[in-house]
Parts: sequence; structure tokens; C-alpha cells
Amino acid sequence: MLPVAFPSQRRCTGTISCKWKQWDPKITTPPGLYVIAWALNKVGVISCSLTSLRAINPVVWSLATLLVYRIRRVQLKPGLKAGSETVSQDIHAAFNICLLPPVWFFTGLFYTDVASTFVVLATLEAFYSRRSGFLIFILGATSLLFRQTNIFWVAIFPAGLTAIAEIQRLSNNAILDPTINEACAVDYIKFLWSLSSNASRVALHATQSTYHARKLLLSLSPYAALVGLFAGFVAWNGGVVLGDKSNHVATIHVPQLLYLFAYIAFFSLPLLLPLVAATAIPSSYRPTFLRPFSSPINLRSGFMVATLLTGGVALPAIHFNTIIHPFTLADNRHYVFYVFRILRTHPLIRYTAAPLYIIGAWAAIQVLGSRLTSTEYSPSKQVAKRAENAEIKLGRNGKGPTVGFVFVWLIASTLCLVTAPLVEPRYFILPWIVWRLQVPSYTGHSGGKSQNMQRSTSLLSAVFHADWRLYFETAWLMLINGITAYVFLNWSFAWPQEPGKSQRFLW
Repeated sequence: MLPVAFPSQRRCTGTISCKWKQWDPKITTPPGLYVIAWALNKVGVISCSLTSLRAINPVVWSLATLLVYRIRRVQLKPGLKAGSETVSQDIHAAFNICLLPPVWFFTGLFYTDVASTFVVLATLEAFYSRRSGFLIFILGATSLLFRQTNIFWVAIFPAGLTAIAEIQRLSNNAILDPTINEACAVDYIKFLWSLSSNASRVALHATQSTYHARKLLLSLSPYAALVGLFAGFVAWNGGVVLGDKSNHVATIHVPQLLYLFAYIAFFSLPLLLPLVAATAIPSSYRPTFLRPFSSPINLRSGFMVATLLTGGVALPAIHFNTIIHPFTLADNRHYVFYVFRILRTHPLIRYTAAPLYIIGAWAAIQVLGSRLTSTEYSPSKQVAKRAENAEIKLGRNGKGPTVGFVFVWLIASTLCLVTAPLVEPRYFILPWIVWRLQVPSYTGHSGGKSQNMQRSTSLLSAVFHADWRLYFETAWLMLINGITAYVFLNWSFAWPQEPGKSQRFLW
């Protein structure tokens, strides 16, 4: 589809017209956002002016914030009433998640990532809310109209969680799948062993029981259908990208996972820094406000797991598999250009980043198990029973994400990133959001407040007992957004080959 009215808004006559059978050979992604704009224009909601087109993403961003809040409530705290004290924290976390700079930046532009993220979030909300498989399929298929790599988050990721939950149910909870805050290093190995052994038993049992086989296949059917639809598209298209295929050839690019942890460490610094500080400071000198984030046994195990997952491959991956795409070095409008210019200033600099990747990986996994000291969520009897029956698993049990979630998230992230030779911040948006959705909030007082706490109305007391990390996270993300917005609006330059045409810095 060639959007005729979009390239030259000076010719806008109020109607968006499209040449549906033509395609710009340089456009690599599907035309989902163009179709939305065209449809809204046809029903008279927007005109073809730039202001109208750019107004789409702020509305979608607001709706995405509501979806994130909904997922936080369903995913982490099933059964909680709307008036719960944790509502404000989930609202705050939802707002912070949607402040992710590569998402927020494009909210003011006519660009596809905001709408793409929204549809993926809608699919995940349907999954976590256990809505019909048909709805999940429709939403998942719609997400593919925006970005092809959404398949890993609307199909592979929920399919992995569903498969583990079904195997857990059919094996009478035989899989060893502890929450992150309860797991030690060996539990990650035990999980893989118990999952594989129980999966083989369940598969054998399914061949002998039509009922169990049908139920297992039915639970996975929407995701299998999405994968089949995507495979058909790839076969028909001759590849994943729609245009400019020669510059977007799929390859193995393992350092992308390392960049993911650096990405998480940078944008989520206020969440990870307390964990790192609590580890570095001896317990006898550790400040009170850091104690909720410290657990020596779990911290050591988390570090060991991160070392195995990242440190064991970091240096070989950096040495043998670092790929710097020509586009990265050719376009000095993007911040990634300057990151790689720093990494290329000396041959050894890229290796010195390996410890930072390891620390980032360890912290990213371990923060998922941050202890909610004195406020552990106690589900209702009905919710607890559902959890026992594997109806709520992997981050939907009110106790935080499990080891199984970590593996499924890593698999989906690997499939999404490792096949891309080009490094772009937008590629990491969904891995970050899915990870951030699982990070629990901390409250410094118990659910059953003491009389003194009930009588306390001071602002200082309220702030002290809140998750102060959320406020620093808000400030940090708004600082980044403010700087990048200022640079985009006020710092422009011209390329020698395009004199008189202003270029601007962006993600």
C-alpha cells in the first residue's frame, strides 16, 4: 500500500487516498498505522493534516497506559479489589512503563511503534485475563499488521507460559517452578529437568487420552494458528521484511541479548540501583530503606544464574559475533550511532562492557524477585485454589514471576532480537515492557495497618511507606524524555548531500 497523501502534506485536500497495490520498496514493516489513519479519515474523525495524523498516537498511548494498568492488576494481583492500597502503585507503574523513552518519543510523531505496542498489550491483556482463544487470535493477527516481530510476543511468549501451565496441571503440579525470590541457582536447572521429564510424560499420556490431548491442543490452538499465519506470510513474501530485503537479512546476532540487558539497566536504573547497592553494602552497614531489596542467598543465586546466562557467552559473543550494520554507521541522526562510535574508539572497549552486561542481566532477573516485605499478597481461598490447579501461573499468582517466566521471556527475547543484524532501540521495546510488567512494587507497611499508621496523615509518612523507586523512575524517565525532546526540537543539522534540509536527533 502506498499512502499517497502522507509524503507531501502541502497537497492535502482533506482526504487520505492510498494506492493499495503499490508498495514503497524501502518500507520494511506492514501498513497498520496507515490503515488506521485511512479508516479514521474515511469516517470523518481526522483530516489528512500532519496535526491530525500525529494526534493518533497520543490517544493510543493513553489507551495503552490503561491496558498496562489492567495487566498489572490481573497479572500480579488477581482477586484484589479496586479499592486496594496497591492500586495507586499499579497506576504509577503503568504510567512509568508508558514513559519508556523510545515509546514516549514517538507519541508525538506519526510512527508505528506506539500503535504496535498497544495491540500487543491488548493481546497480552486478553491472555492474562483468560479471554477466548478467538479474541486472542484476532488481536494477535492484528498486531502483525504493525510489526512482524510481534509474533514472538503474541504467540511464542503466551504459548510458552500456557504450555508450562498445562503441563503443570496435567502432572499434578510436579514441575519445580518456584518464584524468583524463592529460587536458588540450582532451581533453574531443576526447573528445566522437571519440565522436560514431565512434558514427556504428559505427551505420552495425551496420546492415550483423547480428552487430555484435545484440552492441551485447544489451549495452544490460538498461538499455533498465529504461528501458522505468520509462517504462511513468510513463505508468500519470501522473508520477514516487506521491503529493502537486501539490507535486512536475518542472521545470528547473539550480542543483541547483551544489549537488551544494557537497555534495561539504563532505562530502569532507579529499579536496579537499590538492588546493586544492597548487594555491595555489607548487611551491618546497609541502610534501612535498602533492606527490602536484600537477600544474600537469593542475590548470590541470582548472580550465578545471570553469570551462566550472560557471562558464559558474553566475551565469545562480543569477539566472534559483534555485527555493526552499515545503517548504524551511516545515519548520525540516531543515538545508537554515537554509542557504537564510542565502542569503536578502541578495540578493547567493547570487551570492558562485558561485566556491565553481566551485572545488568543479574539485576534484571533478581529484581523480579524483590521481596514485598511485610506486605506479601494473600490471595483469597478461591484464587489460591485456582493457583493450585495451575489456573494462575507464571506471574499471575500474586507472588511474582517464577523461574519459568524467566526462561520463556528469554526465549521470546532471543527469537525477537538475535535474528536482527541492526541494533535499534525500538527492537527492545516489547522485551522491556514484558519484563517491566513483572517487576513487583514495594510497600513499607503491612496490609493490615497499625493503629498508628491508620492515624497518620502526614505526607512524609505516606511517601516513606510508598515504593520510592517509582518516583525516582518517573523522574529519570522524564529527564531522558525532556532531554531528547529538547535536542530533537532545538538541535538540527544538515547533511552535505542534502543542503538546506534539517536533520534531527532521534531514537
